Amino acid sequence: MKTIVCIASGPSLTRGDAEACRDLSCIAINNSIDIAPWAEMLLGGDLKWWRWRSGMPDYRGEKITCHKAAADAYPDVRWLQPTGVTGFEHEPGKVRTGRNSGYVAIQVAAQRGAMRIVLLGYDMRASDTGEHHWHAPHPDGSHPGFDRCLPLFDDLVAPLHQLGIEIVNCSPTTALRAFPCRPLSEV
Repeated sequence: MKTIVCIASGPSLTRGDAEACRDLSCIAINNSIDIAPWAEMLLGGDLKWWRWRSGMPDYRGEKITCHKAAADAYPDVRWLQPTGVTGFEHEPGKVRTGRNSGYVAIQVAAQRGAMRIVLLGYDMRASDTGEHHWHAPHPDGSHPGFDRCLPLFDDLVAPLHQLGIEIVNCSPTTALRAFPCRPLSEV
């Protein structure tokens, strides 16, 4: 069974958890590439993130975005065409955005043939200390809009189930309840 790990940047993400998945196919989302620089794919959903990171010129894996201007600004970043906000897009090269890069990463993993998708750092909430990410705040001080994107994950459940894809959320402090939660050590 092909497993792909989607590594988001919630405050629960640890280097140890990412490292435990090193031998699997991984999609690092935004700054999580700093914890998993060996990930075969880097997904940055918006132009400002690619600008903050100068297009990640030293990263040698596949770079993807669903923001056309980011792909235009950085020619080695492949554009995934958005076809809507909710649901699942079956056609490779196209995605539903879910208003969240983690949502996009799940679809990319499914389109790449994953039969099991493991989620790390999908906290979808601030930590008890108010942190929104495992890393320092973004340069512009922005925070994820959890309230607007969290309920949209429910729209992925049925289509992924119909495809026989298992999703396991291994984020220990998650607010995302659309998928079963289990400790990474059990997965």
